[in-house]
Amino acid sequence: MKRHGSHAGVQHQACAALHNLAFHEENAARVVDSGGVEAVVAAMKRHGSHTDVQHQACMALRELAVDEENDARIVVSGGVEAVVAAMKRHGSHAGVQTEACGALRNLAVNEENRARIIVDLGGVEALVAAMKRHG
Repeated sequence: MKRHGSHAGVQHQACAALHNLAFHEENAARVVDSGGVEAVVAAMKRHGSHTDVQHQACMALRELAVDEENDARIVVSGGVEAVVAAMKRHGSHAGVQTEACGALRNLAVNEENRARIIVDLGGVEALVAAMKRHG
């Protein structure tokens, strides 16, 4: 992902692969330990207008956030901001909205993340907007 950061197709497929790998707990830990969270967030920032990258990246973060041990890494890496930005930029794309809502849901299980998601980063507004738009 680092070597081909400017290529949206590579980023899309790599995010999809990391999502699939993260279903298994040991693989998820390896993804996180290898810098996968940071790579996914970087892809989201670099390819903000690319719907497929945003969709797959939200899927990867959603799956990685199932394990609360990964949540802090996602938050510190700017994952919440990236997810909220994807929700705002791709409000009409149901896939992005679904996976982004799932990522925020999994991150919000951790009490420390709730205030940051709710108060600081506009997560509640993004969630409500998604519900209204896709209701």
